[in-house]
Amino acid sequence: RQELLAEMPPFLGGGGMGGLIDGGGGGFDTLVLDGGTFDSVVYTAISASDGTIERDGDRLAYAGLEPIFDNASATDRVIRTSNLTDNARLTDGGAQLTLASLDAIPTFESITFAKPTNSLTINLGTDLGIPVVSDTDRLEIQALNLAADLIVNGEAGKDAVTITGNTSLSGNPLSINAESITVDLGVAVTAVDINFNAFASVGTLATPDALPLADVAAAININGASLTGGNITLAATASLVSNVTNPLASIPAATLVANVSAQIAVTGAASITASGAFTANAASNVNSTVLANAATAPVVGEVAIASPVINTTARSRLAGNAT
Repeated sequence: RQELLAEMPPFLGGGGMGGLIDGGGGGFDTLVLDGGTFDSVVYTAISASDGTIERDGDRLAYAGLEPIFDNASATDRVIRTSNLTDNARLTDGGAQLTLASLDAIPTFESITFAKPTNSLTINLGTDLGIPVVSDTDRLEIQALNLAADLIVNGEAGKDAVTITGNTSLSGNPLSINAESITVDLGVAVTAVDINFNAFASVGTLATPDALPLADVAAAININGASLTGGNITLAATASLVSNVTNPLASIPAATLVANVSAQIAVTGAASITASGAFTANAASNVNSTVLANAATAPVVGEVAIASPVINTTARSRLAGNAT
């Protein structure tokens, strides 16, 4: 085991430390960042043990390291996980937070850091992008007390965020943007404003999806949990833009089977307490073309069949004993 200590003295403007810290190919190498006060700290994961840390513009690359400990003070912290399929967990250790990979083979480096004073942003990066497969980045937020804004961005691919412990932001806003957002049974979430935006999309007008199967789902589930804040906004939007044609010139048929769903469910003994406005809105949008051309090989035909089967749902519901 080797510990690499990088002491970062306070500075204004220039100075600081850059370059590369390499832990080598084997062993257990820890990077500890001590000292200093920074406006912005940005961590970007490249792989399980490689990435970069940028502190007020000074960029430090690391390679071959396992855990990272950052004891410096920061106003804003931004963490971006890898472009693989990540399973992450955010835990509260008191004065520090830890974001760690839950995979047997980690996809990004564990980071333990002093709580920021203004905001924490977690970006989940892209995923492997395998079509029609449950290739989903996941983030679990355990019990959390944070006197700062918390922003979670799913970014590209499929993303699921689950709050599994009581979360209090001490008068700061909470914003989560991901395809799936869940607050577990019995969990209390308190923030000055709460904005849950579940947005799922496949294809665009410029680059429509061409696959014959599509599953687009945006969901917010508040089951037996409580949300307390000023303005509370729950929005779920699912969007499909596709253009499907014959898979082969010899096959005079084109088929699309699509499920497009946007759902908000406040169920069980869930409680929503908003001192300002409460809004729940679900929308499902489909713009699809299925075009079948007659066969051109091996024999030119005259008949073609286009078969679109599209199920679309948009629903916001308050059920059970929810209030």
